[in-house]
Amino acid sequence: MTDSSAEASPANGPGPVEETRMYCEAQSASDAVRSQLDDDADDIAALGAVLRRLAPRAVVTCARGSSECAAELGPILLVQNAYRRIANLAISRGFDPDRPASLSKVTETL
Repeated sequence: MTDSSAEASPANGPGPVEETRMYCEAQSASDAVRSQLDDDADDIAALGAVLRRLAPRAVVTCARGSSECAAELGPILLVQNAYRRIANLAISRGFDPDRPASLSKVTETL
């Protein structure tokens, strides 16, 4: 049976992916984030100003449940703006960040 609108059954699986709760949630994620950013823009700007002023050496995140993803991705977002400075520093010291001298190809083609 190839009809994607077929009813769920043990024989053909749980049904079309487009009807799953996870799929629907994923499809609405960008709208939800945009709405949250719009609603919280002033608070986010204030927090950013405080963090820039304090220049913390470390930031700790904690979460439970569905917020676990934010706790895992938060540190990546926090250091993202440092990458350009790191690359510029490497170049100014004569290094090529795209071809580090201490690394070589891990696999060999035979």
